[in-house]
Amino acid sequence: MDTTVVMSVMRDAVGVTLKLGGPMLLLSMLVGVVVAVLQAVTQIHEQTISFALKLIVVVLVLLVKQGLMVFDYVKSMTAGGPGTATQTIALLIYNNGFERNRYSYSIAQAIATGVIIALISAIQIQASNRKKVD
Repeated sequence: MDTTVVMSVMRDAVGVTLKLGGPMLLLSMLVGVVVAVLQAVTQIHEQTISFALKLIVVVLVLLVKQGLMVFDYVKSMTAGGPGTATQTIALLIYNNGFERNRYSYSIAQAIATGVIIALISAIQIQASNRKKVD
């Protein structure tokens, strides 16, 4: 093994680590900054508020991310079967687009899924903002 190959593998490993851990780290840092600003403005310095909000955000991101990343497990193990018992939304979109050649239908499904996720995110952000003010 040459040193260039080792460096390339290490660079790829760091890139994958940043891609997987980046969203959680960025969101927890953003929540930390928001909580710090609120604590500075309101002069309420409670450690559990900061910790609890960061923990909740990280857990929610992990749950949503895991639900969306289950596609490859279902595709490789069961292909959505038996029947459609283990079919996920992502697998349905994939099957419509690439196996049934219904591209426009799968694009519409993907856009609808994205809009639903955006609406859920907006509701969650509004709810967390109300709790911070109270």
